[in-house]
Amino acid sequence: MGHVKKILASKRVQPIPTFYSDKLAVELAENFHFHLRNIRIEWDHIEFQRIASVFSKALEKWNKLEKPLFKENSWIDGHYYNLGSDKIPPVPSLFNDAVMNDEMRIEVQKWADYIHLHYKELRIEFSIKEFEEFVEVIADAAVKLKQYSENNPERFGKFQRACPHNRVIRKTNNSADQQFWLKPSDNNASKPYETTFEREDAESRDIRSTNNPRLKKMDIRDLFDITLFHSFAIHPWGCDDNGVYLPLLYRYQFVKMVLESPDSISDDKIKSSSYFNLLSRKITEKPRDGGKGWVYKNPMEQCQRFIFLIKSIKKYGYLGIEKEHSCYKRFEFPLEIIEADGAVSYLKNNTAGFPGLISVRPSSGAFAVHNGLHRLAILKYLWDTGQLSSPRILVRKMDNLPFVSSDLDASNIKYDNKGYPIGCYKSFLNTGREILAEGKNSVYRTFRRFLSRIKYRIIDKLK
Repeated sequence: MGHVKKILASKRVQPIPTFYSDKLAVELAENFHFHLRNIRIEWDHIEFQRIASVFSKALEKWNKLEKPLFKENSWIDGHYYNLGSDKIPPVPSLFNDAVMNDEMRIEVQKWADYIHLHYKELRIEFSIKEFEEFVEVIADAAVKLKQYSENNPERFGKFQRACPHNRVIRKTNNSADQQFWLKPSDNNASKPYETTFEREDAESRDIRSTNNPRLKKMDIRDLFDITLFHSFAIHPWGCDDNGVYLPLLYRYQFVKMVLESPDSISDDKIKSSSYFNLLSRKITEKPRDGGKGWVYKNPMEQCQRFIFLIKSIKKYGYLGIEKEHSCYKRFEFPLEIIEADGAVSYLKNNTAGFPGLISVRPSSGAFAVHNGLHRLAILKYLWDTGQLSSPRILVRKMDNLPFVSSDLDASNIKYDNKGYPIGCYKSFLNTGREILAEGKNSVYRTFRRFLSRIKYRIIDKLK
């Protein structure tokens, strides 16, 4: 909630934080700690009792309201749901000296790549890269703030609210300060209980939601990191000893090689790449590329297709011409694969009516890419090199069903012996379709191979 006059600075940062990505905890050590991912708030016992009581009452009231997700038409009704409230002492944590309630400081921790930002009783934990992004945006905002601070009326006293109720000291006697709201009647927003922006900023906002519940906009960097580092349980055959999913890593390196090469890529250069070497491994070897029960038959053909896809996406964008990747149309036949039993068949992906769209599946409390590793590697490189305007891309679920909260059910997450998430205990697909999709039904696999061969023999003879 808020009424934004001007966005001074912004940057699309990665949603999943590096530190304590999924942590939610209340702890008592030198003081009471509330952990919400990489944010920590510290309290003394007075604050903890009041805050815990408010949360308890809020949950009870929310349940009685039948768990609404938001307050509909709050700008018409003129109010919002007050789930719980109380008063706390204005002096933070007076009865616990371990809470530094009057200090702002920034620390480099002894643990590698670890920054602490302290602001009164608030702590935020950053990696160095995350902190550099934070500083960049703050510095940019500070430069642009000057024009909004010179004549901006200054509030006096404490216990202020969003509306100052004229409790301000005017810096000028002219109308310059009238560009800011000073009393309730100044608020002319059509939706007073929702966030609003001036037209210029509103038009520049990149909204995550879509009109189709089967589609979501997700951050390329989150998809890349979860797939690369936290999906061992989904595809262990492609991971090294540290659980890093090499097929995605080597795809990224291959994209970098192709797009940074001044000349066309020779066959020898392709064969020297880690991507080609991984493609060339047999189904009995680990780590390797391919699927759970198959490998690519012709690694060089796969590399050539990948090169064409790289150039196509760089030129036409993620969804390509007319919302569809047309690049594979230059190849007369689909890719051949070798299955676990040695049979040769054709690789066929179900687009579910969304050609070119990456599909995802729940993993480690977030989402990993199911189909679209090549596209993900290309998009990640383009974002890293400043060639994309936004890191958000449209994706669908691999089961083609709507995104729902149960996709992120923590009870399905699998952890390694150090407590790091590495995927899910079971697939969120619990129907016969999963068995067919995984190719576990030998009768189905045999019939599919037979139809594929007949189809392409007929096409060949017609030519």
